[in-house]
Amino acid sequence: MNSATTAPTSSPRLEALDVAKCVACFFVIFIHTYNPDNPVHLFILAFSRFAVPLFFMITGYFWKPEKAGKRLRHILKLTIVATVVFIAWAFVEWWLQGMDIKTGLSDWFTWSYLRSSVLFNITPFGGHLWYMYALLYAGFFLSLVDERRLRQLHVLIVPLLLVSFAVGFHRHTFLSRNWLMMAMPYMLLGHWVKCHSTDPWFENLSRKWLVVMLLLSTLTLMFEQWLYPHLGANVSRDMYLTHTLVSLSILMIALKTTGVQPTNPAVTIGRDYSSWIYLYHPIFVVPLAVTSFPVNWHTIPVFAMTVLSIWAIRRLSRALRHA
Repeated sequence: MNSATTAPTSSPRLEALDVAKCVACFFVIFIHTYNPDNPVHLFILAFSRFAVPLFFMITGYFWKPEKAGKRLRHILKLTIVATVVFIAWAFVEWWLQGMDIKTGLSDWFTWSYLRSSVLFNITPFGGHLWYMYALLYAGFFLSLVDERRLRQLHVLIVPLLLVSFAVGFHRHTFLSRNWLMMAMPYMLLGHWVKCHSTDPWFENLSRKWLVVMLLLSTLTLMFEQWLYPHLGANVSRDMYLTHTLVSLSILMIALKTTGVQPTNPAVTIGRDYSSWIYLYHPIFVVPLAVTSFPVNWHTIPVFAMTVLSIWAIRRLSRALRHA
């Protein structure tokens, strides 16, 4: 997701990946704005969960151990800035809700909460920031190995994903939504795709069959979303069994898509805005939630306001630098 994982845009395949990142950003926002009383939204929500695994895979696709230090510094910078912003935003929310600030702070600093935060990337002041901390943890671990060792770590992909799926039935979603259970396997899967992207089997794999795999895995995902409530299982989970196939299909389709124009707005959004959209869209979610705007359509204005705000800030920043 972060711009440090984006390679030069001269390759049309990379431009298609940027489009995929733009689409994934929209579905990340949907996860935070869906209407729980709308049955259709619940099925879309299940599909939307492909977005974060896809971002991890794209990061892994471009991961190079020799450049890990530079990327980690960039991710750390983004994380620190976002953390400061959302700590301040938490104070604003408490004030708007009439909540006692001391009570809010005391919840952050209990020993059990701090321990869980360190181990499982929980972030009380901005729940979506778990992604950034998971990316840092997994990236730091992968930075300790060279390319040969990194390829050997591919053997961990399936066991980690299976454990993550199994743990996902637990009501505490943070047990499966963390650096080890999600960031690591999906980054390794993205790196695995990169290592095999020039193999004959991949070169001969047609987009038609990848689209079929995407459609079939999406149908299976819808069945999972229907099934789990009937089993009394946790449906508010970040990983279903076929999420991996959905995300993998989208990644591979994008890699095989050529002819995407660099001037396409979706390319620009995915390439230049995706990190910022992920980090700062919650700022627009809360104010919209208290308006009379139809709840079924919150995703669209939040996405639009986030993109326009980032565009305006970038324009203003460039103007100030050249003033």
